Amino acid sequence: MVGALCLCTAAGAQEKKAALGYALGVITEGEWNAMSGKTNMVTQMNAEIGGGLWSGAIWQAGLISTYNMDIDRNRNWSVADDNQVFSNIMLDSQLPLALSVFGITQNVTERFRVFLGVRNLNVDYFTSPCTALFTNSSDGIFPTLADNWHLANYPTSAMCLHLEWNPSPKLTWKNSLYNGASSTQWNRIFRFAPHGDGIINVSEISFHADDDSLSMSGEYHLGFLYSDTPDEDAGNDEANVKGDLNRKKTNCSVFGLAEQPIYRGKQTYKLLLQGGYSPKRLNDTYGYFGVGLTGERLFADDDHAGVQVHRALYSDGGRETDVEMTYCLPMTKNISVQPALHFIHTSGNNNVVGLLRVSASF
Repeated sequence: MVGALCLCTAAGAQEKKAALGYALGVITEGEWNAMSGKTNMVTQMNAEIGGGLWSGAIWQAGLISTYNMDIDRNRNWSVADDNQVFSNIMLDSQLPLALSVFGITQNVTERFRVFLGVRNLNVDYFTSPCTALFTNSSDGIFPTLADNWHLANYPTSAMCLHLEWNPSPKLTWKNSLYNGASSTQWNRIFRFAPHGDGIINVSEISFHADDDSLSMSGEYHLGFLYSDTPDEDAGNDEANVKGDLNRKKTNCSVFGLAEQPIYRGKQTYKLLLQGGYSPKRLNDTYGYFGVGLTGERLFADDDHAGVQVHRALYSDGGRETDVEMTYCLPMTKNISVQPALHFIHTSGNNNVVGLLRVSASF
């Protein structure tokens, strides 16, 4: 998710108990549907703070807020009725202030860390350099996950036990055990109720080469989700008659991502491949894949450009394809401007959406 700020980089706080780190970010974008003429403006704000505790431990807290101008005007929340959602900061309701992260990270060893508290998946997964460039929500969390579970996925969070191990500098294993239901409500995000909400567990192993070298090795991720959560389809069926309202359903999903450099030099080009699958008989969105190409330092020292095809497959026979073209240009050290153009085809319906995004971070 573009805009999610992770204070896990407050490494200095791990060494100095009194050290304090913070991060602030604002993203504003104008949106325009070229087919219907609809326009909208969306703003997202992030704030995180953290500091050292005892030896090897840091605390961190994060807040997030969004504003959707069309909702304020009693209009439809989006200028396009696409399933994947072309903007990864846009929400279908106003979010005055929600807690995105709140907890403690303990460095058990130099290579093994444990986090306990409120968290969301956007902090740890699908955060690679290429996926961070694109604005489509499918890059934040694949729809084969986001559409099928009440995940702790932007803007919601949930109680989490997160483990992270680096057996080598380039290899990382992550595992996140979440409460089976997430929320933006302050009185619910601290809930941990496996009996009522079930559990969701996400594991991933990844390899990341040194990005500043001339190596042709890239970044590769392979992950698996397992869940045991309430069966929502049992609401008015035979389970009600038997009184088995807490019946659980076991479900799973696999996902993968590869960022493969195809040329390194004054300019760098990378091939982006990503995809996910969830069992079709159990899930509304069973398939997703994305194929893209990104370039760096094309016209300026720090610019990025990319084109990608997003494709989502639905159990009812529906399909959606989003072709995104985008270019991100840093204007200063803290401010960047990013136009993007989306060609969207949803089960016979077409939309062409343009957006202009301005991001500031401090």
